[in-house]
Amino acid sequence: MALSNDWRQRTLMLCAMYFAQGIPWGFMVTALISYLTERGMGLKETGWLTLIMLVPWTFKIVWAPLIDTVTIRSMGRRRPWIIGAELMMAVSLLGILWIGDFSEQLGGASGKMQFSYTWHDTEADAVMGIFTDSDFGAGSTDSKGYFIKARYGLTGNIALNGTLILSEIEMFRNNRHDYDRVQLDIEFLFN
Repeated sequence: MALSNDWRQRTLMLCAMYFAQGIPWGFMVTALISYLTERGMGLKETGWLTLIMLVPWTFKIVWAPLIDTVTIRSMGRRRPWIIGAELMMAVSLLGILWIGDFSEQLGGASGKMQFSYTWHDTEADAVMGIFTDSDFGAGSTDSKGYFIKARYGLTGNIALNGTLILSEIEMFRNNRHDYDRVQLDIEFLFN
């Protein structure tokens, strides 16, 4: 069913999109700034960082009409913008390589928590079986679903990890069924 046919689905999608936008907003404006201030970053540096992070949201009123009017006909209306955004994200992620090893900061320090959420969608026969994650979707390629992970540092060298895997498999064969798993791990860091 298309979103244009059902106002409930449109409303739900609107709320989901704003929620998804709010998570990085809250992380960047609140959690990251608090973390960096606690680690000794000065007021001037956190102010500049906040300015850099808020520029895209500040000029959203300019970006929206620009995205709707500037197109490359052969690629469609929004595809060039999506490709450009993905390339910029790739460049910024490659920039993390220059930071160096910050695993000690993210390691199992007592009381530190980490969370992650990942969506996976692997079409039937998309990759060879040796490249699939055996924990997700029974290791098959015809699967989609979520990884929800949490990590808590018990001591400086011991961390407790939990993973919730919610997946559906065999959609292509019209035999769709759930394949859900919970994993708990204890991680020991040796120096």
